[in-house]
Amino acid sequence: MLILFSMLDWGRSQIGKKDIEIYEDVNKLANELGIKNLSVPPQKNLNYFSWMVYNKKLSDHYLPFKNTIRKFRGKSELKKKPDSLKSYYLSWFQQGLPNISNIIATEDNAEPYIMISNERVRVGKNNYENHRLIYYKSAELDLPKCEVNPAIELLDNIIPDEDDINFISDEDFSKMFDLKFPKYNFVMKK
Repeated sequence: MLILFSMLDWGRSQIGKKDIEIYEDVNKLANELGIKNLSVPPQKNLNYFSWMVYNKKLSDHYLPFKNTIRKFRGKSELKKKPDSLKSYYLSWFQQGLPNISNIIATEDNAEPYIMISNERVRVGKNNYENHRLIYYKSAELDLPKCEVNPAIELLDNIIPDEDDINFISDEDFSKMFDLKFPKYNFVMKK
């Protein structure tokens, strides 16, 4: 069954042109901003096995960016799998969440470091949403660590969270997301 789905995905990826248009748009945007497009161009006219190898190479290429996002979210780091027939096949099946694509970023050692990408997130059994991620890291940005989570509107109406920070200037954002700073326990020593 998985082979059938992978063959359907292979056929769709080789026929459709939408991915090429998206890549060209991302490339144009990166050039306008003067930063690098780190996305991999779509490959067409690949046979099934070549397409599986391409997907494995794609997963390996995006792995450092996925790990940046995972580290930010407090998740463990994904490891690169050695090349093998099994890893080529599983790279299609287990793309390694989060599924990151269309990456533009500054140089690794730039100050500030900025990475903009898309993330495909599963919502429900067979539904996905595309989210835009903006990762900004700077030594000069001296902000405390905080959490931003999607709000559960019904729960917030019944039992509002006293730790949630609301923005008067952007009430729509405040309704959609809960912004919280972690609680710190201070211990006094003699």
